[in-house]
Amino acid sequence: SVYLTHKIKLYPTPDQEQYLLNACGVTRFAFNWAVDENDREYAETGKILGEFTLVKRFNAIRREKFPWTYDVTKWACQDGITRYAKAMDDFIAKIHDKPKHKARKNDESFYFCGVNGCYFNHFLGYDCIGCFY
Repeated sequence: SVYLTHKIKLYPTPDQEQYLLNACGVTRFAFNWAVDENDREYAETGKILGEFTLVKRFNAIRREKFPWTYDVTKWACQDGITRYAKAMDDFIAKIHDKPKHKARKNDESFYFCGVNGCYFNHFLGYDCIGCFY
């Protein structure tokens, strides 16, 4: 398959830039939460949790423990857990090493409105972004 990508230079307002960075941070947080939750479950039961179970557990505690995750798109949390589940699938298939915590870096990304996006130095690769100037 061939995928067509467009690189669009954005000039976000300070508020828009902060929103994008926050969404990336929430994605990273959800990924790291999934690492911790699965490691804890494996230590207690010897079982590996699937994506559906992780999402269900996260959503059950999200409003009480992580209310700030509601400040960004719901896709940010979902994407972090989805990426973790894919990383675990790759680990089980012996394609990659076991997933570890993600650290803050310049090429963070998140899933937004059904479209993959990558935010890096004011560039966002989207086929449609909406009203970001």
